[in-house]
Amino acid sequence: MQKAAITLWGMLLTVGFLWPSEGAETGEGLHFAVLWMLAGAGTAWTMSSRQTGSRLISLSTTAVLLLGLGYVLSTLGVFQFGGDRRTSVNLTFHFLSAAAGWMVVQRLCAAGRQMLVVQLLVGLGVGVAVLGIVDYHYLLPKERDWFVNATDQERLQYGIPRSGPERISYENRLLHSLEPQGPFALTNTLGGVLAVMVVFLAGTLLSPQESDFPRRSVILFLLLTGYCLLLTKSRTAWVATAIGVILQTFLLRAGPNGSRSKLLLWMGGAGGLAGVVFMAALASGALDQEVILEAPRSLQFRLFYWKGATDVILDNPLLGTGPGNFRNAYLMYRLAESSEAIFDPHNIVLDAWISAGLLGLSGLVLLMGTAVGSLRQKEEEDSATAALPMRPESGLRTLLFGGGIGFAAWEFVFGNPLTGGQVPAVGWVGELNGAWMIPLVALPVAHVMAAARVPRSTPAVCLLALFIHLLGAGGLQILVVVQLLVALHALSIPWQKGDGHVVGRWQAGGAVVTAGLIMWMAIRPNLDSGTEMATASRLLSRGEPRQAAKALERACESDPWSLNSAQRRAELLTYMFEDRFGDAGARESVPVGLEREFTNTMEAVNVLVEMDPRRYTGFLFRSRVQQVCARLTNDSAITQSATRDLKSAVDRYPTDAHLLAELAEHLRDAGPVEEARLAARRALEQDRLNHDWGHSDRYLPESLVDRLKDLSGPAQE
Repeated sequence: MQKAAITLWGMLLTVGFLWPSEGAETGEGLHFAVLWMLAGAGTAWTMSSRQTGSRLISLSTTAVLLLGLGYVLSTLGVFQFGGDRRTSVNLTFHFLSAAAGWMVVQRLCAAGRQMLVVQLLVGLGVGVAVLGIVDYHYLLPKERDWFVNATDQERLQYGIPRSGPERISYENRLLHSLEPQGPFALTNTLGGVLAVMVVFLAGTLLSPQESDFPRRSVILFLLLTGYCLLLTKSRTAWVATAIGVILQTFLLRAGPNGSRSKLLLWMGGAGGLAGVVFMAALASGALDQEVILEAPRSLQFRLFYWKGATDVILDNPLLGTGPGNFRNAYLMYRLAESSEAIFDPHNIVLDAWISAGLLGLSGLVLLMGTAVGSLRQKEEEDSATAALPMRPESGLRTLLFGGGIGFAAWEFVFGNPLTGGQVPAVGWVGELNGAWMIPLVALPVAHVMAAARVPRSTPAVCLLALFIHLLGAGGLQILVVVQLLVALHALSIPWQKGDGHVVGRWQAGGAVVTAGLIMWMAIRPNLDSGTEMATASRLLSRGEPRQAAKALERACESDPWSLNSAQRRAELLTYMFEDRFGDAGARESVPVGLEREFTNTMEAVNVLVEMDPRRYTGFLFRSRVQQVCARLTNDSAITQSATRDLKSAVDRYPTDAHLLAELAEHLRDAGPVEEARLAARRALEQDRLNHDWGHSDRYLPESLVDRLKDLSGPAQE
């Protein structure tokens, strides 16, 4: 069982580097989460590590437990106070699966098999770098050429919308952005992985090696990862890499351990103090909008995000918003100049607090604190310059190719395009997003690393580098980032082999139970709901909205926690109601079917509002339905209710120019006129800011701007 569990773990680690796990919140990859739990259960049952024996080991275990408990409690908070329950459950199970991976690495380290983990991580990292280079020089240019010459029908076939913000975003990424993404969906994810690999390889080259060490090969790997890192243009990854290499150099070249301890204490204290001061400045308003506007543009947007995220935290500092529920809470506090409606705060500290509450934040701080503490451990040898135990490892081909083949087979058999459809121009190179080449590159790299002496301090330094990158990028919603984070943490700690079999049995049992819960509470409803939603999309493409609405109703019934299916149903029913009755004027008699359709549509939008009271779309849909009904019936009470709902939508997203414009035009007809003028001026001001900051996907149409100018009245002094 032990060998099977480790083999399964290695294959799953390989898979983690092959698909864009930024989509984990939608339930993608949950079948892998079940396997992660089984791998964790197998190793916990057959391998032991001492859970007590040093304060550092106990604190390290506590850190992971706090993070996991924080995720669970914050998810329970979503069930209690409202929000996207399905997303919270999905992300919580994904984090618990990463914790199971941490448990496996912990036991491998206790058995002296750290180099197996290092070989896999570095091999996969270099493979990702090679794919990033191919992506930049071949795949992206081919996709650009195809897009420019393709027809709208061909683009639709590959999921590219005809128009709207998604089309603008796609064009901006493809035509105006030159950064590679590798197997991931975000360049910053690739940058974080590469930053870790550059520090790993640099630390290996800087440390004393045996005479047969293949230095030239490692230099080649370093050049490949470094070049791809430069191509990403990820400034946070560049800074993190520079700090990591400098720190690793100091640890390897400095004098006695005592001097390093003082430096590490000073660095940790200074960093902690700076963080406290920064958070206090955000919370108190000392770091306000005017101060932010003076910062360089790339930093400005991060500061905008962090200011809004801090306001979100102050709403519920104990539990946060819950995993995956940041965006709807953030829109209420989004600064007018901010570039996008972000899904995470682009800062791992804020991300942990928002996703997992104070417990999660405490766990993250403890996680990083124990990693720093590991650099100060005094052993028989100097802990920074001593190498990880070298042990020949066999079966790497099985782990790498098994993971790759298993992943490809899953996509082929189940038709689950985790990597997305590839345009025909990229040919066979673009199959699986090019991820097929990662195991092929990883195998020879892993064999080369088998002859390397990796300093004990290197995993902790890599973890610090990744943490620094995530201070400006975030990533707790991205599975590969979390897996890398916990694996590096487990590698950093000097685990001891011991007699923890009783604890191991409990851990194994918990992992098996969690695997069952994932299948029952997540995979089954996700699959059932996803099938019905896919059916609805096909029916809509064939022009059958009523049948699509029934499919969406079945999706909601099969997964009552899914806010996505509830929103799509409410949106479709609202559109159908407007399409049927929206063009009609006031009548003496109520149109046939109005009352029935009104009741059905209002029921759907009320469900959406009740599921997540912070989401503006439910109030917006309800207002639009009531506006149509009020025009047909001349019912002033319904008009007033529609106005209240539209104002509630604006309160939840006050920096959306289109929403402000809709409110202005509604108030023009429903009154009071002075409020309509104020809303028009706010919409025009937001549109001006969007133009000033270049947010082209948010521009108001010229015809609408002209109407708002007429409505706003004379220019204000």
